[in-house]
Amino acid sequence: MRVEVDNLEPRNIIRGDVRVIQNFLPKTLFNELQKVVMGDEFPWVYCPYTVKTDYYGKKSGKVVESYTDGNFMFNHHLVKQDFPKYKKGMKEVKMSEPTIRSPYYKQFSKILPYVKELKTYSKLIRMKMNLYPNQNRHIDLGEHKDVEGNSDDYFIGILHFNACNGETIVRNEKIKSEENQMLLFDNIEHRGTVQTDTKARVVLNLNFKK
Repeated sequence: MRVEVDNLEPRNIIRGDVRVIQNFLPKTLFNELQKVVMGDEFPWVYCPYTVKTDYYGKKSGKVVESYTDGNFMFNHHLVKQDFPKYKKGMKEVKMSEPTIRSPYYKQFSKILPYVKELKTYSKLIRMKMNLYPNQNRHIDLGEHKDVEGNSDDYFIGILHFNACNGETIVRNEKIKSEENQMLLFDNIEHRGTVQTDTKARVVLNLNFKK
């Protein structure tokens, strides 16, 4: 699929539980998508947390408890599946089906064949852009799993759109943000950090059902 003369071949590195793929996308495609998300017309939405867990009442179906990490970011959902849970100790609610939420999905879906070249999956359940503003200090964000419950059935992808000193930390492995770098790992606990050397850190978060 990489037919351009000036493309760099993908470079695979294993870092603990994480497969790191440098030069993940062909240069032209990466530049096209980077221009969109780093430009001044992409619609970001303020989110007053970076990690949130809602628990739902078994009878009411409404949120009875919520936990957040107290941080903030901006995001943009391209594909979203809700993962509601009953209150702690109760049976989990059935998940909704993933739905396309953004007119940008068609453009960003060009990424998916390159994921499938490396790791097969049965369903994309989440595709979400995250933007972390520089807050003039290093911030460790909340550790979490993207999918709770029967989580062995899923794996995670994180594509970095710009280089900075912000990190993705999977267990004890700290991986610095580099342009066009994809991380693939099972649905295990991980967290990000907020950078101090660029105005923003921009990543694409992907969740797949195996």
